[in-house]
Parts: sequence; structure tokens; C-alpha cells
Amino acid sequence: SPEVAYEERKIMPIYLDVGGEEVDLAAVAGAGDAALVKKGFAVVKRAFVQFYREKGRHPSSEEVEEIVGRIERRLVNLYSFLKWRGVDAFAEHIVATVSREGEPHLYLCRGMCQPMHHSPGFAVLGIAEQSALVLLRLLGWEPGASWSPELLAAFIIDTVAEVVPTVSPLMSFRDTLYIRMQEGRVVMGPLREEAFEEAKRRALARRRLFKELWALLESGVGEEEVLKALERLRP
Repeated sequence: SPEVAYEERKIMPIYLDVGGEEVDLAAVAGAGDAALVKKGFAVVKRAFVQFYREKGRHPSSEEVEEIVGRIERRLVNLYSFLKWRGVDAFAEHIVATVSREGEPHLYLCRGMCQPMHHSPGFAVLGIAEQSALVLLRLLGWEPGASWSPELLAAFIIDTVAEVVPTVSPLMSFRDTLYIRMQEGRVVMGPLREEAFEEAKRRALARRRLFKELWALLESGVGEEEVLKALERLRP
């Protein structure tokens, strides 16, 4: 049967031009077989664009679930057809959007689409998933934590890139895509360049802090002593 020759990672904004004004709808990322990543992108784009053209507005939270349900059915049908034809190929996708009520929605689609916005509150694609999950567990991150998302993302991606050869570090603010509700509108775009550079700088400093802390403990300073010193630094 056909084999997957390589893994492709992509991210794509989904938007419409309405009367010369950009209307941001959703974002989709993919990893796996290149052709299936592109097919998945087309399925996701068609679902969100069709809804907006029919309704003339962004979907409610309930309607987002219905849209994702249609995406899921089309992906499942696609994989069933490929399996029936004996094609050994696979891709996975992340779908992100914001409802008209301002609620974030995040789904991890591996055929079936699993909601990730409430628990665990994040999604990771590709072969680096386990490495990223280990780091998040080590850091003690939990949904609802008021941490800087751009700093956390830069820390996770650049740390994983050091040990997983196929993962590239974040090189430019253009590698990012940020979707949110702003002044009553769903907007999407890359991080500001200055915010990106600040996140990269702080992520590098925190990685150095981890190394320095471990070296300090290996030098003979006791864990309890370090914990007490850290406690004194808490505001």
C-alpha cells in the first residue's frame, strides 16, 4: 500500500472579503500527509465560509459545534474511503475559532474532532506532542492559568526544537497566528513583531534559569534551601 513519505506542517487563516473588508472566521493547522493536510484545510474552510455566506454573521457557540460536526463527518468519510482503497495515509488538524459571544473554541481532529478548549485547554500536533505535554506537566500549567500565551508557546516550541530534529524553532512573528475577540469583532493575525521578540527573549531567559537552577542544586545547595529562597521572592 502507499506509504507516507514525509510529514508536512501548515497553518492557514480562514477569512472572507466582504465589501472590501476582511472578515476573520477561523484558523486551521495541520500535520501529516501533505495531500491530506490540504484536503482537511479545504473541508474546514468550506464549512466556515458556507455558514457565513448563508447567515451573514459569525456562529454562536452552539453553531460552532454544529460546524465542527459537519467537518468531522467529512473527515471520517474521507478516511473511510482511503482505508477502503487501501491507502495508508493520515493527517491531523487543529481548528480554532471564536464564537459571536466571544467564546474561544479549539478542536483536535484526528478523523473525530475532540473539543480541547475547556480541557486540557491546548492542542499539539505532530510527533512533538508528547515532548510538549511533558513540558506542560513539568511547568504545572492548567487551563485558566493567567500565563502569557505567547511566552509559553515560545518556550515550549523552542525547547522541543532542541531535541526533536523535525521541529523548527519559532523564527519570525509571521510564524504565529492569534485569533481573538477585539472590540466586539473576531480578529486574527500574527503577533506584533515587538511582542514576538519580547516573548522569544523571555523564553530564552527562562530556559537559562531552568539550567542554572539544576546546576545550583547539583553543586550541593539543598532543595529545601532553594525552595525557601524562592518563597521569599514571591510577591
